[in-house]
Amino acid sequence: MLRRALLLAGPSLLLLFAASAASAASIAFTNVGHLGVLSFPVSFPLPEDPCTGDNPQPNTAYVDDDYAYSVDPPRFKTIKAAVTWAHEGFTIRVCEGEYRENVEIKKDGLHIIGDGADVTFVKSKDDDEDVFEIKGADGIEIAGLTIKYGVEGIDAKDSGGHDFHDNVLYDNEKGIELDDASDSWIHHNTFVKNKIGIYLAESDGNTLEENNLSGKNYAVYLEKSDDNILRDNEISDSEKGIYLVKSDGTIVEGNTIVDNEFGIYLRLKSGMEATITRNVIRDNEYGFKQVKEDGHVGTVTVAHNDFTENDHQVAGDRLSQVIWDYGYDCFLQDGGNYWSHVSGHNDYSGPGQNKDGSDAILDTPVTLASHAVDHYPFENPGGWAGGHAGVNCSAEDPIVHLQAEPETLPADGVSFSTITAYVTDETDTPVPDGTMVTFTTPLGTFMGGGTEIEATTLGSQVVVVLTAGDEPGVAIVTAAVGVDSGQIEVEFIKVEEDPPEPGPQSTEVGPTPTETSTE
Repeated sequence: MLRRALLLAGPSLLLLFAASAASAASIAFTNVGHLGVLSFPVSFPLPEDPCTGDNPQPNTAYVDDDYAYSVDPPRFKTIKAAVTWAHEGFTIRVCEGEYRENVEIKKDGLHIIGDGADVTFVKSKDDDEDVFEIKGADGIEIAGLTIKYGVEGIDAKDSGGHDFHDNVLYDNEKGIELDDASDSWIHHNTFVKNKIGIYLAESDGNTLEENNLSGKNYAVYLEKSDDNILRDNEISDSEKGIYLVKSDGTIVEGNTIVDNEFGIYLRLKSGMEATITRNVIRDNEYGFKQVKEDGHVGTVTVAHNDFTENDHQVAGDRLSQVIWDYGYDCFLQDGGNYWSHVSGHNDYSGPGQNKDGSDAILDTPVTLASHAVDHYPFENPGGWAGGHAGVNCSAEDPIVHLQAEPETLPADGVSFSTITAYVTDETDTPVPDGTMVTFTTPLGTFMGGGTEIEATTLGSQVVVVLTAGDEPGVAIVTAAVGVDSGQIEVEFIKVEEDPPEPGPQSTEVGPTPTETSTE
């Protein structure tokens, strides 16, 4: 309660306001020496706390840089003090302001929520420390902050189940690092001027989704991290947009990857897999590059992407071992990629592109490098959107699937691989027994010493044996039933490989001249 006082002093009037906790029901007049004081009660509401509002929530600490340093809980001047006070599962509201801190988190389930990245800034107090460091604490949520100038903006170690969203990570060595931290969700963040935007080391099962990343060296860097999903991110202006090293089971889908030196760069060991699909890969110096790791490459599928106006669409080692299309199927997703440097005709359709009537796929395959072929390139950008279903198929059109065991042989003239062809129609019904299948190979020999052999199916299968040649190379084995066919690759490697020469050994591929290509 405030009491208003009117002081009478001769001809002058002076209004004074004095605070009083008492309440008066009537006006009082008091003589004070030669002054007459007239006072009466007036009510003023207490100012609302701009951070807590008028309804503080339970299990919630409030942080405001305008608070005095010593404030009774749950109000604090620093995030660090609030984290120290909070129990597991508490929420820490970080109100509009600027904070210079390095915060260590060791309690599970804390929710650190800012008023918005446009008004709530957390800067590293020490240049050689992380802004937020999570040590062994699971289920941490950090949102609504601009986090900058740290070694790592957010560094999560030996933990999992985190949710980092709606933040701006600015000018850190690494924006967000997960180190042995799994099953986390990094989404709707903006990364600017970090040397590495998102870095995962030995961290599995994470989802990186709908982030905007631009920066310096790497936008997304995965090392020895398995079964992660990179989905619907916008990646630009980095040396390497997406960099995968010794990481198995990565799915890269729906991303827009623009204006990087390397859009996607892979270094996978033998047996490791990656699927790259539904991405727009545009205006990079290199759209896709693959190099060997320990002398081998992984099993990589690159299909249903737009490769548009990259200086080199694809480059690297053993591109023939990349799967560049999903084949042609009347009922499932199929087709390859869109390539801006290729134009051609779309007059025919069907698995052999020999049926009257057009589809969304060019009639002629695209050769990207030696033995690296996209058999079903799309005519237009986004032709794969929504899943392409082939047309002009019938139950009589056979589908040929091949399997090789093993897929790699020493080039010794003796070792062999068993090639099995599975032949069904478009309804997945086995073709009649006795259906003739013709096998051909450019390297090695079949039984009898030839490069072509015919065999007939029994129970939808037919098996032949391919013997390695004396020279290293990749044998692309084709199994044809009429005009329809399938292919598989068997690699012949040196028995004793020479030591590798210094520097990268790779093939750069830009627009490849074909009868259907234009530059």
